[in-house]
Amino acid sequence: MKNFTTFKTESYMGAFLLLIMGAFMVGFFILAIKSFDSDVEMINIGNAKIKTVSDSEKSMMSIWASRRDVNIPEGESFYQYLLKNYPSKPWVNE
Repeated sequence: MKNFTTFKTESYMGAFLLLIMGAFMVGFFILAIKSFDSDVEMINIGNAKIKTVSDSEKSMMSIWASRRDVNIPEGESFYQYLLKNYPSKPWVNE
């Protein structure tokens, strides 16, 4: 048997809990998408080409360049210089 004095209270609490859970899930998905976007950096090379470089590839590039004593010209980006002058990506093969 239902208690009609608490029926509205229970339905309001249920709707409120569903609203809170939905807001949490939407916020979680937004944060996950923003986090994914920050993991990949876009580098503009040449005319309209866009190259994505992951953090692991950046570390391989840095190690390779330090072992080879690669000199980067003033005013040029480290990663853009390596990608432009070494298109075969020799840091991947080591």
